[in-house]
Amino acid sequence: ADQAARDLIDGNRRRRKVRRWIGWCALPFVLVGLLFSGKVLSMYGFAYQTIAAYVVGDHSGAIRAAEALQPVNLFEPYKAPYDLGVGLAASGAFPEGQAKFEEALELASGLEVCPVLINLAVVLEWQGDAAAAQNDPVTAAEFYCHALTVTTETPDECRSDEAQQQSPDPERDMEDTLDEL
Repeated sequence: ADQAARDLIDGNRRRRKVRRWIGWCALPFVLVGLLFSGKVLSMYGFAYQTIAAYVVGDHSGAIRAAEALQPVNLFEPYKAPYDLGVGLAASGAFPEGQAKFEEALELASGLEVCPVLINLAVVLEWQGDAAAAQNDPVTAAEFYCHALTVTTETPDECRSDEAQQQSPDPERDMEDTLDEL
Protein backbone atom coordinates (compact mmCIF):
# COMPACT_ATOMS: atom_id res chain seq x y z
CA ALA A 1 0.00 0.00 0.00
CA ASP A 2 2.90 2.35 0.82
CA GLN A 3 4.51 1.60 -2.52
CA ALA A 4 1.26 2.31 -4.37
CA ALA A 5 0.89 5.63 -2.53
CA ARG A 6 4.51 6.59 -3.40
CA ASP A 7 3.95 5.67 -7.05
CA LEU A 8 0.78 7.75 -7.11
CA ILE A 9 2.60 10.75 -5.58
CA ASP A 10 5.54 10.37 -8.01
CA GLY A 11 3.12 10.11 -10.93
CA ASN A 12 1.32 13.27 -9.79
CA ARG A 13 4.66 15.10 -9.47
CA ARG A 14 5.69 14.05 -12.96
CA ARG A 15 2.35 15.11 -14.42
CA ARG A 16 2.55 18.49 -12.64
CA LYS A 17 6.09 18.93 -13.92
CA VAL A 18 5.03 18.07 -17.48
CA ARG A 19 2.00 20.40 -17.25
CA ARG A 20 4.21 23.22 -15.92
CA TRP A 21 6.71 22.65 -18.75
CA ILE A 22 3.92 22.64 -21.34
CA GLY A 23 2.46 25.81 -19.81
CA TRP A 24 5.79 27.66 -20.01
CA CYS A 25 6.35 26.48 -23.59
CA ALA A 26 2.84 27.51 -24.62
CA LEU A 27 3.07 30.96 -22.99
CA PRO A 28 4.88 32.67 -25.92
CA PHE A 29 2.31 31.30 -28.38
CA VAL A 30 -0.55 32.50 -26.20
CA LEU A 31 1.03 35.96 -25.89
CA VAL A 32 1.60 36.19 -29.66
CA GLY A 33 -2.02 35.14 -30.22
CA LEU A 34 -3.27 37.79 -27.80
CA LEU A 35 -1.10 40.50 -29.38
CA PHE A 36 -2.24 39.46 -32.86
CA SER A 37 -5.91 39.56 -31.82
CA GLY A 38 -5.41 42.92 -30.13
CA LYS A 39 -3.74 44.36 -33.24
CA VAL A 40 -6.51 43.14 -35.54
CA LEU A 41 -9.23 44.54 -33.28
CA SER A 42 -7.41 47.83 -32.81
CA MET A 43 -6.97 48.20 -36.59
CA TYR A 44 -10.72 48.07 -37.08
CA GLY A 45 -11.30 50.43 -34.18
CA PHE A 46 -8.77 53.03 -35.32
CA ALA A 47 -9.90 52.75 -38.95
CA TYR A 48 -13.48 53.40 -37.85
CA GLN A 49 -12.35 56.36 -35.71
CA THR A 50 -10.42 57.77 -38.67
CA ILE A 51 -13.44 57.55 -40.96
CA ALA A 52 -15.87 58.88 -38.36
CA ALA A 53 -13.62 61.83 -37.51
CA TYR A 54 -13.10 62.68 -41.19
CA VAL A 55 -16.83 62.53 -41.96
CA VAL A 56 -17.68 64.99 -39.18
CA GLY A 57 -14.84 67.30 -40.18
CA ASP A 58 -12.56 66.55 -37.21
CA HIS A 59 -9.38 66.37 -39.27
CA SER A 60 -7.04 66.43 -36.28
CA GLY A 61 -8.99 63.50 -34.80
CA ALA A 62 -8.69 61.66 -38.11
CA ILE A 63 -4.94 62.29 -38.10
CA ARG A 64 -4.56 60.99 -34.52
CA ALA A 65 -6.57 57.85 -35.27
CA ALA A 66 -4.65 57.22 -38.51
CA GLU A 67 -1.34 57.62 -36.69
CA ALA A 68 -2.42 54.86 -34.32
CA LEU A 69 -2.78 52.53 -37.34
CA GLN A 70 0.90 52.93 -38.24
CA PRO A 71 2.76 50.39 -36.08
CA VAL A 72 2.92 46.82 -37.40
CA ASN A 73 0.38 47.16 -40.18
CA LEU A 74 0.68 43.73 -41.82
CA PHE A 75 -2.60 43.18 -43.65
CA GLU A 76 -3.09 46.32 -45.71
CA PRO A 77 0.15 48.22 -45.16
CA TYR A 78 -0.83 51.06 -47.51
CA LYS A 79 -3.95 51.96 -45.50
CA ALA A 80 -2.22 53.61 -42.55
CA PRO A 81 -0.26 56.16 -44.63
CA TYR A 82 -3.25 56.56 -46.97
CA ASP A 83 -5.62 57.38 -44.10
CA LEU A 84 -3.04 59.71 -42.59
CA GLY A 85 -2.60 61.41 -45.97
CA VAL A 86 -6.35 61.97 -46.24
CA GLY A 87 -6.47 63.59 -42.80
CA LEU A 88 -3.39 65.73 -43.42
CA ALA A 89 -4.60 66.91 -46.83
CA ALA A 90 -8.07 67.71 -45.49
CA SER A 91 -6.53 69.73 -42.67
CA GLY A 92 -4.52 71.80 -45.16
CA ALA A 93 -1.14 70.13 -44.60
CA PHE A 94 -0.75 69.47 -48.32
CA PRO A 95 2.98 68.63 -48.51
CA GLU A 96 2.68 66.21 -45.60
CA GLY A 97 -0.43 64.65 -47.15
CA GLN A 98 1.38 64.30 -50.46
CA ALA A 99 4.29 62.55 -48.74
CA LYS A 100 1.93 60.08 -47.06
CA PHE A 101 0.13 59.35 -50.33
CA GLU A 102 3.48 58.72 -52.01
CA GLU A 103 4.41 56.39 -49.14
CA ALA A 104 1.08 54.58 -49.50
CA LEU A 105 1.61 54.27 -53.25
CA GLU A 106 4.83 52.33 -52.66
CA LEU A 107 2.94 49.88 -50.40
CA ALA A 108 -0.20 49.49 -52.51
CA SER A 109 -0.72 46.88 -55.19
CA GLY A 110 -3.42 46.02 -57.71
CA LEU A 111 -6.57 48.11 -57.43
CA GLU A 112 -5.36 49.50 -54.10
CA VAL A 113 -3.32 52.06 -56.07
CA CYS A 114 -6.45 53.67 -57.54
CA PRO A 115 -7.66 55.71 -54.54
CA VAL A 116 -4.06 56.50 -53.62
CA LEU A 117 -3.31 57.92 -57.08
CA ILE A 118 -6.57 59.85 -57.19
CA ASN A 119 -5.98 61.42 -53.79
CA LEU A 120 -2.36 62.17 -54.67
CA ALA A 121 -3.52 63.99 -57.81
CA VAL A 122 -6.15 65.89 -55.83
CA VAL A 123 -3.66 67.05 -53.20
CA LEU A 124 -1.24 68.11 -55.94
CA GLU A 125 -4.04 70.11 -57.57
CA TRP A 126 -4.86 71.72 -54.21
CA GLN A 127 -1.22 72.71 -53.85
CA GLY A 128 -1.39 74.24 -57.33
CA ASP A 129 -4.52 76.14 -56.31
CA ALA A 130 -2.75 77.42 -53.18
CA ALA A 131 0.24 78.56 -55.22
CA ALA A 132 -2.05 80.27 -57.75
CA ALA A 133 -3.86 82.05 -54.90
CA GLN A 134 -0.49 83.37 -53.75
CA ASN A 135 0.23 84.70 -57.26
CA ASP A 136 2.93 82.11 -57.95
CA PRO A 137 1.95 80.85 -61.41
CA VAL A 138 5.21 78.95 -61.98
CA THR A 139 4.82 76.82 -58.85
CA ALA A 140 1.11 76.41 -59.56
CA ALA A 141 1.89 75.16 -63.09
CA GLU A 142 4.43 72.69 -61.68
CA PHE A 143 1.85 71.24 -59.28
CA TYR A 144 -0.83 71.12 -61.99
CA CYS A 145 1.57 69.34 -64.38
CA HIS A 146 2.52 66.84 -61.68
CA ALA A 147 -1.18 66.22 -60.92
CA LEU A 148 -1.89 65.78 -64.63
CA THR A 149 1.00 63.31 -64.93
CA VAL A 150 -0.29 61.27 -61.99
CA THR A 151 -3.79 61.31 -63.47
CA THR A 152 -2.73 60.25 -66.97
CA GLU A 153 -0.51 57.49 -65.58
CA THR A 154 -3.36 56.06 -63.50
CA PRO A 155 -4.08 52.53 -64.75
CA ASP A 156 -7.21 52.01 -66.85
CA GLU A 157 -8.35 49.42 -64.28
CA CYS A 158 -9.08 52.33 -61.94
CA ARG A 159 -12.05 53.20 -64.12
CA SER A 160 -13.61 49.75 -63.71
CA ASP A 161 -16.64 48.75 -61.66
CA GLU A 162 -14.42 46.50 -59.56
CA ALA A 163 -12.20 49.44 -58.64
CA GLN A 164 -15.27 51.49 -57.76
CA GLN A 165 -16.56 48.70 -55.51
CA GLN A 166 -13.23 48.60 -53.65
CA SER A 167 -13.08 52.37 -53.27
CA PRO A 168 -12.77 53.65 -49.71
CA ASP A 169 -15.10 56.50 -50.68
CA PRO A 170 -18.20 54.97 -52.31
CA GLU A 171 -19.75 58.45 -52.66
CA ARG A 172 -17.03 59.53 -55.08
CA ASP A 173 -17.03 57.97 -58.52
CA MET A 174 -13.44 57.20 -59.48
CA GLU A 175 -13.99 57.54 -63.22
CA ASP A 176 -15.71 60.92 -62.83
CA THR A 177 -12.97 62.13 -60.50
CA LEU A 178 -10.27 61.08 -62.97
CA ASP A 179 -12.12 62.86 -65.77
CA GLU A 180 -12.43 66.02 -63.66
CA LEU A 181 -8.76 65.91 -62.76
